[in-house]
Amino acid sequence: MKNSQGFINVLFIIFLLTGLSVESFGKEPVKKPKFRAVTFYTAKNDKAHVSFVHEANRWFSKTATANGFTYDSTSNWDNLNDDFLSGYDVVIFLDTRPDSSFQRSSFRKYMENGGAFMGFHFSAFALTPSAYPQDWDWYHNQFIGAGQYSGNTWAPTTAILRVENRNHPATKSFL
Repeated sequence: MKNSQGFINVLFIIFLLTGLSVESFGKEPVKKPKFRAVTFYTAKNDKAHVSFVHEANRWFSKTATANGFTYDSTSNWDNLNDDFLSGYDVVIFLDTRPDSSFQRSSFRKYMENGGAFMGFHFSAFALTPSAYPQDWDWYHNQFIGAGQYSGNTWAPTTAILRVENRNHPATKSFL
């Protein structure tokens, strides 16, 4: 009996030294996510934008689970700071952009230090005068190269698509 107790003690010490635990046996190892993405959104006022935000959050969550990356979302734009952003590889703006100079400075620093970005629709909007004026030159003129709108139709409008390179992979299947 004494020898078996000694054997158990030795096993216990081995578990401690190797970082193993009895609970970890039979479980799959926790996989590190491929990357970590966070979405910032406002989801106010316009029904179409609010609907898009909810649909996008559901889709990104489902896609993250299926593809092994981490997806978080927040409407707290104060999280757009150096410390918070350091935990993410990709920042996504769904429907607006940051307003405060502190948030803007943190985002610019994040991007200039190798961060990745994805912006949707209204995150590029700027119209002076409006509630969303072009008052962030770096973002609009240098980063996304959008400047500002001269107007907005708000309703669907017609357009003609002219394909200049039919051999490019993105346009290969166009008529």
